[in-house]
Amino acid sequence: MQDVNPYAVSQHCRGDADVCFEGEPATSFRIIDDLLICGRRVELPKICLDTGVTDDLVQVEQKTQFPSFKLVIVQRECKVVFWRTRQLQRRRVLQNAAWSSVAVLGIAGLLVTAQLSETVQAITGLTGFLAIGIGLTGLTANSLRLSLVRFQAPNTYWIRGFPKVGLARISAWQQAESTSTHNRTSAQSRTR
Repeated sequence: MQDVNPYAVSQHCRGDADVCFEGEPATSFRIIDDLLICGRRVELPKICLDTGVTDDLVQVEQKTQFPSFKLVIVQRECKVVFWRTRQLQRRRVLQNAAWSSVAVLGIAGLLVTAQLSETVQAITGLTGFLAIGIGLTGLTANSLRLSLVRFQAPNTYWIRGFPKVGLARISAWQQAESTSTHNRTSAQSRTR
């Protein structure tokens, strides 16, 4: 008979995980399928995730955590820093302002309904609810929806929600960077 303790602490809780980013720099990460695996804070390379452009970029920071509908005992949070072109970021900010305005107009429509006649109240109230729904839907669709899929002790976060093309660009950049670093190291060792 084997001596197996069913109440023993798992490898993940002890920190014996196969992927660990404890003490690694913020630029350390791995890409597996459509997941970004990183530490508590990660800085992605200076490449626009949407277009692949490397010039005229703006830094974007986003916090990600477990989805709100997922029951978790401890809510974990990871900070992701990525890049977008200035033009694309400006367009997203303007779109968010437009969607927010639609939602605010819907709320204003609901507040105004109290002073109107009954038939107009119904139409204004329905229009207000519709505007709020459209505004919130537009805001949600316009953002990068990152979600924390898994946390692995002591400091490894699994994040989903990046565009697959963007992750492929970053993965290609990572491979090219490791190849150039390897070539520089081997050239330096030959000159000695």
